[in-house]
Amino acid sequence: MNYPKIAFCALLIELCLIIPLTIFGIHYWGIYGAATVWALLQGLYFFVVPHVMHRYLLPNEKRQWFLRDTIPYLVLGLS
Repeated sequence: MNYPKIAFCALLIELCLIIPLTIFGIHYWGIYGAATVWALLQGLYFFVVPHVMHRYLLPNEKRQWFLRDTIPYLVLGLS
């Protein structure tokens, strides 16, 4: 599989979602709605795309990436 194609498709899907959802969020909740939409889509991208990428690229490293390289920094960032 062409690995850049995975990232391109993920970004294309995100682009198709972020525009209408941002308009919806701004219409009902103003700037806070837009910020919420952006944060939710970035979080979704952060947790979904690496799992798809690790299916094809370094499949045995997904657990280590998530537990060692992601969770500690996520906890520090949220504290």
